Amino acid sequence: MTPDLSPADEAIIDYDLAALEDIRAQFAQNRQNVLSSQDKNGHFLDDNYPCQVVLFAEDDLPEMAYSCVTSAYLASKSHDLAYREALQEKSGKQAIAYAKKNPIPSPRMDNNHRARMLKVEEHLLKQKFGPENPAILRKLVETKDLFLVIAVSEESYDDSYLHYQKKREYGQNHAGRIAMGIRDKAKL
Repeated sequence: MTPDLSPADEAIIDYDLAALEDIRAQFAQNRQNVLSSQDKNGHFLDDNYPCQVVLFAEDDLPEMAYSCVTSAYLASKSHDLAYREALQEKSGKQAIAYAKKNPIPSPRMDNNHRARMLKVEEHLLKQKFGPENPAILRKLVETKDLFLVIAVSEESYDDSYLHYQKKREYGQNHAGRIAMGIRDKAKL
């Protein structure tokens, strides 16, 4: 039996379905107006792209620096300090491999997991595409009005809420939307 959905839950589902249809339409409509993190000129969009980001302090855990968005994002999924420290200096691919081999100790159990995912990803992308990384910010602004897609490969972690999987033609690309919002503010 499916529980009744609140109006807020229904709005999230409606928004998610609209986001999925929007990205499919962008790909089908005009591929020239889309820049993906898997494209030659879009690799800087990838969450694995090297940049210094800091995961905020929370609960009893200190603020911690990471070598890319992926390692910080994966670290944010645990309350375990040793696990977070193990991911600090790892590249994105190394962090993904580590997370696959080592189950997350003390996983976060948030009531609203999707809202937290968005909060963490936005926090990290604002740094990646911020004054802390001026060369990357410049590349982002140079994309002008292209529709940005932050895609993940099949061998990467499966996060179809934040990212898009081109092979499956599935994913909501919230990370790409966050990047476009940062770009739009930076252009002002």
